Amino acid sequence: MDNNELLNKTYQENFVKAIGIAEKYEGAETQYKDLMENLIAVESAVNHVIDDEKPADPKTEREVLAMVIDDVLSTAIKSFYDQIEQSLSESKIFQKKLAGVLLPPGDTPVILGDGSKEFEEPRFHGRLKELIGFLHDNGIYTDDIVVCFGEGYENMMRQLSYALIEIPRLNKQILVCDQIGEATFVVDGIFSRETLLSLSKEKLQQQYPDKVRRIIYNNIKQWMEELLAAVFYEWAKEGEESSASPQKIEPRPKIDVKKREEIMEKIKEKYTGQQFIELTSKQRGGENFAGTGLGIIAIARLFNVEG
Repeated sequence: MDNNELLNKTYQENFVKAIGIAEKYEGAETQYKDLMENLIAVESAVNHVIDDEKPADPKTEREVLAMVIDDVLSTAIKSFYDQIEQSLSESKIFQKKLAGVLLPPGDTPVILGDGSKEFEEPRFHGRLKELIGFLHDNGIYTDDIVVCFGEGYENMMRQLSYALIEIPRLNKQILVCDQIGEATFVVDGIFSRETLLSLSKEKLQQQYPDKVRRIIYNNIKQWMEELLAAVFYEWAKEGEESSASPQKIEPRPKIDVKKREEIMEKIKEKYTGQQFIELTSKQRGGENFAGTGLGIIAIARLFNVEG
């Protein structure tokens, strides 16, 4: 087998692998890396053959190659978007069910209208699906997030629970609801879930005006532009003027969100937040802190805490 035959065989093998990954792509980073590695191998093999054989129109050959790679990537993206709802229903995206209502109703009276027309039935739009796709398109994969669902609440205008998306790599949270008319909220930091189960939308914004941004969905382009600025860029601190060129956030190292959740639950079983803060260095020592099987330094690394 000569060199070009070997390269053609490599091209075929990698192309078949890439197609297989693309058709089952669910948005995890490991899948994305496997897909790109195979496509890079395809591109390299074909370019070597073109360079060796010197076809009459190498530019056209390379353009065809680019189109083929684009088609594979398009297949992967279509597969991903088609499977988001299924991935949620089958818990392929890590999820938590919370005991309580996220952003429960506050004391502000709800005005249903002046009685001049019939009550309008609520309408829904798949914003959670759009949000997961938006995060993926910006480098936050399905294995980087935790999706928490709250309970419903009787006699509420809001008939669907908010979903809480936690993004440890960006140190951000997003609260989104598929019911039309409900705003999206971005939290700069990771609030305790208990806080988000206890505060209404109004109180959340009143108590943390510098930590919470409210985004209204007018159209998909506007919504995603505002999300991009709120999720992937630094916010101006209180008292500072907004920068004309805000700094893009560098994602923290990848962590295992399931392992992180297990550690959190074990620590919460043993300590309240105040008790944890008051622990001495000696109490935090050892290699099996709070029965986690890890020392405090290893836990800090898991949570991307430095120092």
